[in-house]
Amino acid sequence: MSSDKIKRLYFNPKLSGSYSGLNNFYNERHLKLSKKDVEKELLKLPEYYLYRPALKKFRKRRVMTYFPNWILTFDLISLLQYKNENNGYSYILNVIDCFSKRMYVEPLKNKNSDTTLMVFKKIFKRLPSIPKYVFSDLGKDLLENPPKESEPKFKVNQKVRWSLVKPVFEKGYFPRWSLEIGHIAEIKQTDPITYVVLDANNESEYIMNKSCFPYKRNQKKETEAFRQVQQPSKITVKNVSPEM
Repeated sequence: MSSDKIKRLYFNPKLSGSYSGLNNFYNERHLKLSKKDVEKELLKLPEYYLYRPALKKFRKRRVMTYFPNWILTFDLISLLQYKNENNGYSYILNVIDCFSKRMYVEPLKNKNSDTTLMVFKKIFKRLPSIPKYVFSDLGKDLLENPPKESEPKFKVNQKVRWSLVKPVFEKGYFPRWSLEIGHIAEIKQTDPITYVVLDANNESEYIMNKSCFPYKRNQKKETEAFRQVQQPSKITVKNVSPEM
């Protein structure tokens, strides 16, 4: 079955399953192709992948641990609001053994490098053996590093789209996507990074930062690219930096 025939079936409002999701369209049309092939053809249609819902349930990475103290995870619990009642202790270092689920905790008055190192030494002395791996989140709660200069996420002349911010009580349908593509014209070193974006005609100028998303000609990622866009004539951007 050719892609043109699938396109005609999908855009025919008289047929059941048209303009719908993959499962409904595939079950109603009883196509001879596999569901994977049908999905591959539907992903070529902007009317399908622009409104495709985001995946919420998907396969996650598994954590394999073979014996105690093979993998330890740790995080910092903030108790700043109870500092006066806890003799000046503001944090609790929480370490968990992934195999036995055993927990080790130590209080901290602050989270500078010297205090954190001293607490880790106390916990490691209580362990029966040295752990193989130690994991934490991406936060830097336990590290007293000097602030790094923020680096721009995008480059000059890189193609981007921008997102829509609607008023809280606005009613009615408004498209969440646009076919217009802009490009980064200038990068300003602010906190956060500010991007000056021009449209395709190099006329309209918008200043934004976290609402920029890169445009890539990858069919599988078109959903992500189109989910954060709007009509540029009514643009309202999150986190707009003050005029400089």
